[in-house]
Amino acid sequence: MAKPPWQKSMAHCIDGAKERPCTAKELADQQEAYLKKQKSDEEAAKAFGLPGTDEESNRAFAAKLMKYAGWRSVTYAGKGIYDVDYHMDGRLTQDFVFPMMPDSNIVIPFIALRRRGDGAVLVTAPALTGGMNMFGPMAQQMGGETKGPPSRSEGRFTVHTDGQIVTNNSEDGPSADPAGQQVHWDIAPGSNKVPETLIRL
Repeated sequence: MAKPPWQKSMAHCIDGAKERPCTAKELADQQEAYLKKQKSDEEAAKAFGLPGTDEESNRAFAAKLMKYAGWRSVTYAGKGIYDVDYHMDGRLTQDFVFPMMPDSNIVIPFIALRRRGDGAVLVTAPALTGGMNMFGPMAQQMGGETKGPPSRSEGRFTVHTDGQIVTNNSEDGPSADPAGQQVHWDIAPGSNKVPETLIRL
């Protein structure tokens, strides 16, 4: 993680188009603003049932998740990154969201499955384009604060189904799969398209 400006030995401030060394007061103001933002982010995370920013809290959070059904493996890899193996099977008789945090009733859905009256299922992955950042696209929908660190989510989100993919907003569209069909989205830092597909079962 990059050091904040006030921790750099040669911090610079800008006057117009010119850089100059920051004064002691400017460095103190930067430190105060940084610490205030850090505290605000930690309080917001805890409101959503997430751990603080220290490594010990994150390791304890990983151990707590292992006590709940579906979490087959949770390993804290450091720097706010978790390696998770989650598995759940059964009939989709009601809406399903993942994950539910043990210390909060507020949901930050990485994946949401919503049943429709005609039997189709709408699959979305809202938090993948905001990471654990509650200040991303979800906050905009809620009318909340939209500034914050960018998502660090990176990888491929794939839906495999033996149903019919009716609609989707992926770049490549559905393709053949041993189960029937699949559709995928490549996620990278800065992605802002929420993956969405409607599947008729």
